[in-house]
Amino acid sequence: MWRCNHAKRTGKVFLCSIYLMGLFNLFQSSTFSQPNVYKLIDKKKAFATIDISSKHYDLLLQPATDLQKYIQKSTDIQLPFKNKLTSLKPYPIRIHLTIQESKTKRPYIERLRHEDGFCIDLSSANHIWINGNSALGAEYGVYEFLERFVGIRWLFPGETGEHIPKRQSLIIKSKSIAQIPAFSCRQLSGLSHSTAKQWAHRQRLKGGISFHHNLHTIFPVDTYSQTHPHLYPQKKT
Repeated sequence: MWRCNHAKRTGKVFLCSIYLMGLFNLFQSSTFSQPNVYKLIDKKKAFATIDISSKHYDLLLQPATDLQKYIQKSTDIQLPFKNKLTSLKPYPIRIHLTIQESKTKRPYIERLRHEDGFCIDLSSANHIWINGNSALGAEYGVYEFLERFVGIRWLFPGETGEHIPKRQSLIIKSKSIAQIPAFSCRQLSGLSHSTAKQWAHRQRLKGGISFHHNLHTIFPVDTYSQTHPHLYPQKKT
């Protein structure tokens, strides 16, 4: 966890970064269908379970745990994970966390060509599908769900940077949502601490292109030093 004085020193940097990411709009979003209403929690009582795809259970357990944890932080109610021992009668709504299979014909999934893409399918009564093209895409879908419907914000690294509104109820009325990255490489430098990396992950930042400190490979000294000496720093004697 970051110390408070560290957070104060770096707060302006992260808030500026958040502002810039908002300007660039890192993910492109689309909505579909007519809105359905899902009562997940009402008057401090749970009406939903979290259902992790059995085929990808190990890959999706962590994002499912984050979904459960932050809903509980907001409402003080823990939505149970569905398993063979869980009766569906007191929990009419199921939140499914899945990874897209090529044979699966879920609505809107054809829009999600990028591996980081996801959809939050709200087209079926009593069933919410958070469906990613990969485990990472499904995790991004969880973060979008928490931000959009619960009001969670990760403003800067560590618990000090978490904004978690307190709710008595969690009732969703929305159309289905599909998102793909507007940029394949979404990266900020200097996020080396573990809590900073976690914060960046929740902002859907992802590297992949080595673009800095790279001029020496584009203009090798052995190739251009004689013909283009002005490209290189000169040591005066």
